[in-house]
Amino acid sequence: MERGEQVLALMLELRYHGVKDAPILKFLETVLDDIFPLDPFERDFPNIHYNHIEIDDNFLRKFVASMLCYKLNIAKNDSVLEVGCGGGLQTAMIASIAKRVTSLCATKLEKENAEKNFAKANIRNAFVVRNDFGLGWPVQAPFDKIIVNVPCGELPVALVSQLSMGGSMLYPMFDDKLPRGQYMINILRKEAEANVITPLFPMDFALKS
Repeated sequence: MERGEQVLALMLELRYHGVKDAPILKFLETVLDDIFPLDPFERDFPNIHYNHIEIDDNFLRKFVASMLCYKLNIAKNDSVLEVGCGGGLQTAMIASIAKRVTSLCATKLEKENAEKNFAKANIRNAFVVRNDFGLGWPVQAPFDKIIVNVPCGELPVALVSQLSMGGSMLYPMFDDKLPRGQYMINILRKEAEANVITPLFPMDFALKS
């Protein structure tokens, strides 16, 4: 599928799922696919509507990133923590919307590659740091939004503590009612009396070999 055809198909699919956010759609029209490598985790959305289109890794990763950013409702003045930088495409999308995004990575090489890619794309408000994913990045807390890109076996309470009051966190949570390899995408809103957790949709996760 030619890039123009893929972008059009992606727009149609996103609109079918309710995504009409202008910054997200603008990013998808302008992002250069070859700058950002594929993510180590393969994330699959089980409810693709336009099943006649050719769904390759590029289409899927842009669709998933768009859906997650849309559901998190990122605003232009938000400070965002991303847990798991991966190939950096989602980080770049967040940076095109938010005031600042700090993305956690696991290795020195991943950090160096992400920083080079952001420089190529002229992204100046995305910052990559190495730290244990479960610890978050408390030196810059609180964050308005947190997005977790790696499956969770339990609620990451350290990350919740780094949310601002009224802030939201999107994270994939283990659910024994789902088929193997699927995790429930939950959104948590931090409130003074009690946090409000809402399940959104299941998503497949597979570690690429």
